[in-house]
Amino acid sequence: MNNSLFRLRKRSSLSARLLLLTICFIMIAEIMIYVPSISRFRLVYLQEKLSAGELASLALEATPDNMVSEELARDLLGHAGAKLVVRKGKETRKLLLGDYMPSEIAASFDLRDTSPPHLIMDAFEALISGGTGKDTRLIRVVGGSMARPDSTIEVVIDEGPMVMAMSDYSVRIMSLSVVISLITAALVFLSLHWMMVRPMRRLTASMVDFRENPQDANNVIAVTPRRDEIGIARRELAQMQNEIRDSLKQQERLAQLGTAVSKMSHDLRNILATAQLISDSIAQSSDPAVRKVTPTLVSAIDRAVDLCSHTLRFVRAKDAPLRLMDFDLSELADDLGGSLGLPMNGTIAWSNDIPSGFEINADRDEIYRAILNLSRNAVQAVQGEIADNDDLATLHGKVSISASRTKKGVDIDFVDDGPGISEDAKAKLFKAFSGSAKAGGSGLGLAIANDIATSHGGELELVKTGSDGTHFRMHLPDA
Repeated sequence: MNNSLFRLRKRSSLSARLLLLTICFIMIAEIMIYVPSISRFRLVYLQEKLSAGELASLALEATPDNMVSEELARDLLGHAGAKLVVRKGKETRKLLLGDYMPSEIAASFDLRDTSPPHLIMDAFEALISGGTGKDTRLIRVVGGSMARPDSTIEVVIDEGPMVMAMSDYSVRIMSLSVVISLITAALVFLSLHWMMVRPMRRLTASMVDFRENPQDANNVIAVTPRRDEIGIARRELAQMQNEIRDSLKQQERLAQLGTAVSKMSHDLRNILATAQLISDSIAQSSDPAVRKVTPTLVSAIDRAVDLCSHTLRFVRAKDAPLRLMDFDLSELADDLGGSLGLPMNGTIAWSNDIPSGFEINADRDEIYRAILNLSRNAVQAVQGEIADNDDLATLHGKVSISASRTKKGVDIDFVDDGPGISEDAKAKLFKAFSGSAKAGGSGLGLAIANDIATSHGGELELVKTGSDGTHFRMHLPDA
């Protein structure tokens, strides 16, 4: 197992969090059970004291003169756990047991008129403020008589023994809650660990291993027949990993192909350079037949050299840092004049409509390449239409460049009056070797220009095209 995955598992707190959360939730549930339980325990305790007091009073009433010895009275009060027992009828209030009237009673509770919230509050008040031993409080408890519904029983008791009993009950409840929570948490933890944590760890391990060596088929996660979310995640991850492996293989092959093409284009360009020199010499021949075919030969060689140059530039292109500077865009457009391959007979007019002094902030060399490629494409499109036109009176064409500054940046527009771009070419316009707008073209010019615009944070878009010409726009947001 690699170090990153080991650190991930070491620090992985998913299992620990599941265990801790399970314990916490069970303890919360136990507390929610304990709160009404402790109040119920106190209520039953007080009711038992009232019942014991009533039994003691009934024993007293069984005597002929309602009098018992002092020793028997203490025994009856001790059995009832009370300091004083009073029976109260509709018209009389009679002291039954007790040799004195307590002077300080800390609190009085009437069990006939109470509610669950009050019982809960009284129970916790007893646990918090009720003392034990010498600090115990005397409380008075009032309830209805079980033997005589028209009478009430009042008892005065020490709160200390009740508080101790409640504390012992609380300890037992909390101890049992801890045991239950640990057992339940362990069972839930093992279930979740088997159903979720282990599969998630396998997913994580597969992703980490695949990231380090995506070419290894063993790092592709195995597909599981599970139909739940984890099973779906494993299947989707396996499909994604296979697609990435295939894509990486294709990219590797394309890189190797690009290197080979680069070497072949370099050698081919050198060969074509020699052929270009020879064609220039042939062009000086006085033979009419030779002079007739020479322009076609020269044009073909020029196109081949241009294709080799474009291919080399495209293959060698890297995302190098841009060298941003302020420069005059109009002056740069003027520098293009001699590099556009305009016909010597003036059938194509080049118009620089960029205002003088129009400065932008960009990489000058890269913008020059982009504008040169777009302008050459426009010139070649117009030139092709003129070559196909048999009406010599209409032999003309125009290519223009203009620029404007908007709130969103700088827009550079390229307009020609060529034949337009076909629908098939528009579908893959900016794809190298497949998006050429003219027959026999490589499409590298548009692809290079688009890459340059993108590297500046902008875009190259086809504004419109048709039989009346084509309009491209390069948008540079930060220029």
